[in-house]
Amino acid sequence: MSGAHHQGLDYSALESVMRMKAIEDPGGTLVQIQHIEAGALEVMNGG
Repeated sequence: MSGAHHQGLDYSALESVMRMKAIEDPGGTLVQIQHIEAGALEVMNGG
């Protein structure tokens, strides 16, 4: 299979954004984002 392979989020940027937005539960938010990311990558990468 050829074409683009999506690798996921830049976690250092995500950490910075969560800090700037003063997310109250960054650990819990990260887990939720990782679940969303996993599903999105599966769809985008044809898995």
